[in-house]
Amino acid sequence: MILIDDNYRRRMRVLIITLFAACVMLVLHTTGTSLFLYWTINWFDLLVHGIGGFVIGAFLFFFFAQRPLLFAVSSFIAITCWELFEVFIIRIPAEGIPYVTDTASDILIGVAGVATARLLLRRL
Repeated sequence: MILIDDNYRRRMRVLIITLFAACVMLVLHTTGTSLFLYWTINWFDLLVHGIGGFVIGAFLFFFFAQRPLLFAVSSFIAITCWELFEVFIIRIPAEGIPYVTDTASDILIGVAGVATARLLLRRL
């Protein structure tokens, strides 16, 4: 007989929430790209970045729940790397918004998503 302790159950709940949030982000991104929502709805990009920050936070919480400093540093690095990739590789400027403003707001919203994930998931 396999005994399942509370820590295992907690980690599985975190993993399920992470996968669900990633699926929501995938659906929103796919819909937003195909229906041009990123370009027609001003706040749509921020919504997807916020959920993306939540996904990053939840994923890293799965590994670093007991190490808050490592969690915070890893989250910030992941969000910053994505933004650098978006600016320098994908080169998708928001219409009418300079790169600096768009990138700064995306990073702030991503950090808010990470913080939300940390606050919600530590209560499980």
